[in-house]
Amino acid sequence: MGRVSYNVCTLESVEAQSCSSEYSISRFIDSEWPLYRAQLWLETCVNKHSRCSTKTSGWLPTRLLDLNESTNGIIRLVETKGNGVVENYMTLSHCWGKADIYKLTSDTACRLLAGLKISLLPRTFQRAIEVARFLDTKYLWIDSLCIMQNSKEDWERESAQMGKIYSNGLLNIAATSSTDGEGGLFTERPSKLPLESTACCISSSWTDHRNSNLLIHPSYFPSGMLLDGPLLSRGWVLQERIMAKRILHFGKPQLYWECNEHDCCEIYPTGEIFWENLQSEEQEESFARGIVSQMQLIDFWNCIVSIYSQCELTFERDKLVALAGVARAMKVQMACDYLAGMWRIELERNLLWSVHDKVRRPREYRAPSWSWASIDGTINIPERRSGSRSRFEIEISYVSTQKKSADEMGQVAGGALTVRGPLMTCFVKRLRTLGGSYRVSMLITTIQRSTQWIHQNVFSG
Repeated sequence: MGRVSYNVCTLESVEAQSCSSEYSISRFIDSEWPLYRAQLWLETCVNKHSRCSTKTSGWLPTRLLDLNESTNGIIRLVETKGNGVVENYMTLSHCWGKADIYKLTSDTACRLLAGLKISLLPRTFQRAIEVARFLDTKYLWIDSLCIMQNSKEDWERESAQMGKIYSNGLLNIAATSSTDGEGGLFTERPSKLPLESTACCISSSWTDHRNSNLLIHPSYFPSGMLLDGPLLSRGWVLQERIMAKRILHFGKPQLYWECNEHDCCEIYPTGEIFWENLQSEEQEESFARGIVSQMQLIDFWNCIVSIYSQCELTFERDKLVALAGVARAMKVQMACDYLAGMWRIELERNLLWSVHDKVRRPREYRAPSWSWASIDGTINIPERRSGSRSRFEIEISYVSTQKKSADEMGQVAGGALTVRGPLMTCFVKRLRTLGGSYRVSMLITTIQRSTQWIHQNVFSG
């Protein structure tokens, strides 16, 4: 058996109160889902985390699910305007999958407004309601039940508010390990976590030193215990993770917590650990909310684009819409035009984007060909070599995009670009490698600096 190293940390008084029971090793290796742990994470974050306690203006989504009658097996859809709804609400991130889930439509609206039996909802929704009520929240936002699914106008209006919906919520409940609406939250997990992967609490009994409650946990994050699941591969969810103040993940092996200050899980409940792979890169960059430099914001955005390009979307047309909330949040600080997923301030560099794997273009027009949003594939945008803007050999003399709706961060119907710069004479060869794949070889022979290159790319949707 390999050697296992452990870290020891002192528990704060709020943690110490629960040491004898909640932190006992028997509780940590028990198969039950410890929602008491999520409750403590939430209370600690709300009361102590300055970076997570951003005050909201009291803004509310257009519709919310009223859970006040949930103990009687009923939920009710409410229009928040004029109905006196002033309390906190929670949100749900979930995979739609192929299951036929209950939706808000013109046919079901009256039934939802009057009150609907919770038993008619998919399993994931039912469990999310239970969690919200356990955490003492009376309102919940679920996309399929709070956005009219058969109204293009309502969808465009509400999808444009998606960033605000998640950023103003008290907590985002994430069905991370479920593939569809019937997957639930409390998925099957091992009856006992491996002892070497488990944290436990002990109370010291020194005779010559001050005594305290100590948490002992492995000094590394064991394989198979990382935050992972089908939900994290979905394009819309990336925006939800970035915009939400707090996220409670229901993973396959355990609960995970993400906020702007702490990353925790059942094995490491206090977050007093060092890991590299618990979060994806966009969450490691959550400090972006405090960034003031345009160049830092550009770097953050390029990181988001790279991660986002690897995610999946049910509808190809959502490529720009599913990231619009993040773009809108950055717009004020960027102080420049947003052009089909690219910022004008460093458009020259953004035009150098490349792909790492097979590329597929959408069946319907989605963005001008000079934008990364025009294709499906893993995108890479070159990094800056210094903290200042770079010089480029090209000059962009004209660029514009034609919006498809009132949302300036959303879908586009066309775009145009005029670029001036030196011409290069080159020869391109497609070479077959020993492994049977192909690579492209390019030989540049001359650079004509006096020549003007003008490229225009105009499309209409």
